[in-house]
Amino acid sequence: MNEQDIFAMALQDFLTWEIAEYQKISDHRFSLRFNKKMKRLLYTPPVFELQGRRIPLKRAITAAMLVIILAALLTGATFAVYKLWENYRIEDNSLYSMLYITDIENSPETLEEEYRIGADMSGYDFEVILQHEYCNMVNYSKPNGDITISITFSQTTKEFSEQLFLNTENAIVQPTEIVINGYQGIYFETYNNTHAVIWSTDKYVFYISGYEISKNELISLAEAVQKVES
Repeated sequence: MNEQDIFAMALQDFLTWEIAEYQKISDHRFSLRFNKKMKRLLYTPPVFELQGRRIPLKRAITAAMLVIILAALLTGATFAVYKLWENYRIEDNSLYSMLYITDIENSPETLEEEYRIGADMSGYDFEVILQHEYCNMVNYSKPNGDITISITFSQTTKEFSEQLFLNTENAIVQPTEIVINGYQGIYFETYNNTHAVIWSTDKYVFYISGYEISKNELISLAEAVQKVES
């Protein structure tokens, strides 16, 4: 029995114990705020095609995070190198980074307004990826020779994005501070040349990433984000 088998057995035993303890809990009435949080956590997003199998997005993300954590434990990855900004805290690890939004107090619990990229996006195919009361995510794409330019934009509540997973393994540019329309943000560039900007206003967290576009182009798109007038 190797180290991975031992770890898997220990994890299974722990989860079995957790389930047994949970079943012992008596009925309890939770607060409205707690129920809203659980509703957000248990929200079932659309499913996406992946190699012929339909996999819920949330399950795929959870599985990916578990694989990353297990890999880090089994390979001795380094942890807890902190970067602090006024509204953000980043934990840099050898395999990934975690971004924590620190100014969520008094922010809306649901999306009260809708935002979109206000720049001219003619020529791009538009697709809604997620749309519910805590997160709106859309994608713009268009062919450019042998490649496809892809731009993803999302708007979320601060509570929904309180902890964000950043793909910074072998990143070309590690997370650095940036300012978007007067608001503090984070910029980084992944190993596969995807540029990403995350920033928060008084109410919401915004994320925009672009494949096969430059940093300056991405920042221009971020600065063009505006509220959709009804």
